Amino acid sequence: MSHTLRQLSPQAKTPTDVDIILVPGPGSMPVEQWGIFSYDFSHTISSSKATPRILAFIHDVKADGSFSWRGLLGAGDSLLDALFALSAESEFQRPMIFICHSLGGVIVKQGLSKANQHHQNQHHMPILNLVSGIIFLGTPHNQLSQEGFQDRAFRLLKCCANGGLTKQQTLNLAKDFWMLGDVAKRFQYSNIRVDVLSVYEDRATKIEKTKFFSKSSKQIIVDKTLCTTLTTFEQWAGLQQDHLGLCNLTDDSRDGQTSILRWLMPVIENSTQNVAERLEAFQLRHKPSPTASSFSSFGAMRNALSKKSNAAQRSGSTEEDTGEATQGSTDFDAVMIPILENFAPARRNAKLPCFMVETFGQNSNFVGREDILNKLDAALLPSKESLVSFEQRRQKYAALCGMGGLGKTEIAIEFAFSRRNEFDAVFWLRADSREKLDTDLAKVPSFLDLEEPSDAAEGQVISRELAKGWLSSPRKFFDCENDSVGTAEATWLLILDNADDPDVLTDYTHFFGSGSVLVTSRHPLAKQTFSENPLAIDLQPFKDEDAVDLLQKITGGSRQLDEALEIVKRLGGLPLAISQMAGIIRRQMLTYPEFLRMYEDQAERTELYGLEMQPRQPTARGNVATIWAIDRLSPHSRSFLNILAFLDPDGIQDCILDMLLRSHSEYQVIPPDVPKTRIEFNFARAELLERSLIRRNEHKGELWIHRVLQDTARGKMNHQKRFEVFTFAVDLIHLVWPKAALDRRHNTTRWALCQTLYPHILFLRTLYLENDLQGNAEVDVRFAILLNEAGWWQLEKGNSHSSHSNRDLLRHAYAICELYPQTNVRDLKCDIHYSLGAVANETNDAESCIQHNTAFLEIRENIAKENGKVDLRLGIAYNQMGTGWMMAKDFARATTCFQTAIDTYQKLPDFSPYMLSIPLANLGLSNWLQGYFDEASKILLRGLEDRESMYGKDDHESFRTGRLLHALGNVRADQGLLEESESYHQRALASYQAAIGNNHHRTADVCHKVAQHCLRRLWHNKALVLVNQALKVWGADRGAYLPEISRTSFLKSKVMYELGNEQDALVCFKEAAAGLQSISTSQEKKDYGHLTEEDFDATVTFWSK
Repeated sequence: MSHTLRQLSPQAKTPTDVDIILVPGPGSMPVEQWGIFSYDFSHTISSSKATPRILAFIHDVKADGSFSWRGLLGAGDSLLDALFALSAESEFQRPMIFICHSLGGVIVKQGLSKANQHHQNQHHMPILNLVSGIIFLGTPHNQLSQEGFQDRAFRLLKCCANGGLTKQQTLNLAKDFWMLGDVAKRFQYSNIRVDVLSVYEDRATKIEKTKFFSKSSKQIIVDKTLCTTLTTFEQWAGLQQDHLGLCNLTDDSRDGQTSILRWLMPVIENSTQNVAERLEAFQLRHKPSPTASSFSSFGAMRNALSKKSNAAQRSGSTEEDTGEATQGSTDFDAVMIPILENFAPARRNAKLPCFMVETFGQNSNFVGREDILNKLDAALLPSKESLVSFEQRRQKYAALCGMGGLGKTEIAIEFAFSRRNEFDAVFWLRADSREKLDTDLAKVPSFLDLEEPSDAAEGQVISRELAKGWLSSPRKFFDCENDSVGTAEATWLLILDNADDPDVLTDYTHFFGSGSVLVTSRHPLAKQTFSENPLAIDLQPFKDEDAVDLLQKITGGSRQLDEALEIVKRLGGLPLAISQMAGIIRRQMLTYPEFLRMYEDQAERTELYGLEMQPRQPTARGNVATIWAIDRLSPHSRSFLNILAFLDPDGIQDCILDMLLRSHSEYQVIPPDVPKTRIEFNFARAELLERSLIRRNEHKGELWIHRVLQDTARGKMNHQKRFEVFTFAVDLIHLVWPKAALDRRHNTTRWALCQTLYPHILFLRTLYLENDLQGNAEVDVRFAILLNEAGWWQLEKGNSHSSHSNRDLLRHAYAICELYPQTNVRDLKCDIHYSLGAVANETNDAESCIQHNTAFLEIRENIAKENGKVDLRLGIAYNQMGTGWMMAKDFARATTCFQTAIDTYQKLPDFSPYMLSIPLANLGLSNWLQGYFDEASKILLRGLEDRESMYGKDDHESFRTGRLLHALGNVRADQGLLEESESYHQRALASYQAAIGNNHHRTADVCHKVAQHCLRRLWHNKALVLVNQALKVWGADRGAYLPEISRTSFLKSKVMYELGNEQDALVCFKEAAAGLQSISTSQEKKDYGHLTEEDFDATVTFWSK
């Protein structure tokens, strides 16, 4: 059966205004039986001002033995083709509304994502402009863990197939499962601005017993969490139906049907006008000389935006954005110029060519592998013909796979350096963990000169999104004002090194453009991460001739060919092993026969530890451990190597190694033969360098070690030895980590060192989990302290929204504490509750904030009763409890907590006014929100005076001074003192920029406030810079910052409206209104024509107001 659109109603000759397209999933009930054809739906829809035509997309994807994820996405491609044909039927382009069930929603997402992928092609964009709404009936979206998402998807398939899938087929489908998550991410990232209704089931679905599921069960497959797409205009509805029954569009209570119709009717009725406006805007934007747009109706927006804000009503004279400003505006401009220069739009003209290969230099000893390099040339080099073609070019992929030590990384290095002139840009990304991949990707914009290097350090999420945007559309020239691109398309090579866990790459498979991707991995599934049919090269050991060349090149020998051939055969042709042994031959000035005799002895007497070489040549003897002769190292070198095996291999900094020489009394366990003096350390490091076991980057002051060598060194240790070295490594990082008192952890001067040490903590955590190293209370607790420190640092950096960074670290730390109920870990538990409560506060999670802060306070109050005295943590606990009540809008209880915190601090023997900065800021905000403006002002000025007495005016020690200035600006605004408010907000913004950077969410909060002042003065262009900066920051996590995004989108719509750009104003207005509706707990739809800034302010947590 071919994939096609079939009209179901009305009769063919009946004139219609809008197309409703039904898209069933595999196993869905026949479309003719869907609830859209019931009397209630038909009668209601027929009363609409717009007449709908109902069509169905008929496809041949079945939930049986023929099912595949690729086939499902292929149906999405066919849907897009059918939509093109449908839109070409007549000159009148009908709006489209999709109703899709289950995996039919994946078909729709694939089709629309593909259309968005080709958004530069004007043939595709009108299709997206025709889409007015989508109803997803039980369509899964990736909002769970990878394992949870996969489990639900397979249960969904079992349900639709009625048990028709075998266990083997399910296992085969798991290999390509990443495609389902990928299309969900592409749809989410495409930012398709249409109304979306996500419908979930409230009744469990029965899954029959099969060979795969040992017993029948009932389960809700797609709940609200799983169906949430995080698109801009999304709403939700639940139906008392099981998964297959969602197509009925109703339930016994009829509440679900009412919700769906309440959503559907205005979408149908407004679809023609909305589509006409979109198409007109699209046509205007693609004219050579755009003119001002005018549209038939912007009633609600115009009514809302034409009202003056409270601030504007209280304001005196205003100055337009001209050169004829008053003296007051001159002062304002003098302050704003440096602030706005920091927020200048990123330099969008990419600096090309660009070569980002930081970790390695070109290997002067590289030999052979010409056949591999030629294959990579054919697969990855840009086509010369494509450079003059404007057709969409597919991305190019290749994968180098094989066991460690075969030279995958060395080949990639050689390809990068020797072919660098073939590409406009080359980027080397470490891909052995998500954190490293995220960090390296965030560096791409600064290497391209799209932003300053400091921006990447301040806001990695924003920098990553900028990198993804350029890789998706790699143009050489950009028009940053209109966010449009030139015609010159750049070519790039992306090298993902050590991608041994294919799941790490799943978030990076949606880069579209003329790029090439080279992956190195030990994992065979990495071959198909980016493409169904990539060039996949399974590396083999060196051929004899190349192996001899490498040996002779490193050792400098040119004779004794027979002995050289014997050596490389004994080493199995393994490039890394040949390099290591050549280092020994060179260092000890051995002849080849002398080495062979020595190697024979070692091979005979060394126990077979470590990793076996696979594949091994028949003449190879020994294994990786014996080849490297680890046991022949001096005791100091061997101990030093063992320590390196427990640190992140991509950069072991000198500052860590220097800590080896500190007083060993600070370590819990000291492995034997650890270098204790500088001379012993230098000799140990020199021996490892001379044997080519490690590399040193003197410029960066760090060492690099091969992962296989780390694995081998750990493999030669028994469990007790691994525990011993792990303990020492934990102590080592713990000693280097920059400590700060609990009340001074906001200090930003330690961030750079924390950034350097953070990968080592993640590496230790992985080893801790993989090697079952728990069991010693003292060691585990110290490790938990380290995890908590790392999680707090992520919070301080503004990374509260990180997918699995700080929350995972903090929860793991708490789980360790729970292992030892008899151990006094109450202080550590308090610190973890403090961190998790602060994370919840930063991400608008009031429930979790109160939960953790309540637990924190209960523990501290019990300790105070036991000891009969107060301490610093008790003061912090009262302050944090106050923030929880502030989020719950219980300002009276919050005020009591903040005052108690202040009283507690003042009772401490080591009291310092520094301790009061945060509780005074919070207390001032609490009084402000209760309308006690004079009292709030008095409290905040006290805090500011304390700061100035310690650090001088407008210090950058931490964000605290900026927080006080921000709050004072809010108070002055409500007192009607707008000039003072403006000054305080400006100072707050400048303070935040200097202390925590441009891309912190606190900086974004004050950008919004200063933008309001600019708008009051009619300085629209300045206001636009500020609101765009704020939206860029919050866009890192739309779910957590939806209230802030909605509020600032509303402000941006006012700016655009006053500039006369009504079309863009309408887009921002709709986004703000939809966000407000999503946040609202009321089911009643707001009157958008009467929206005010106060409506949005009410949704934002106190900290961001």
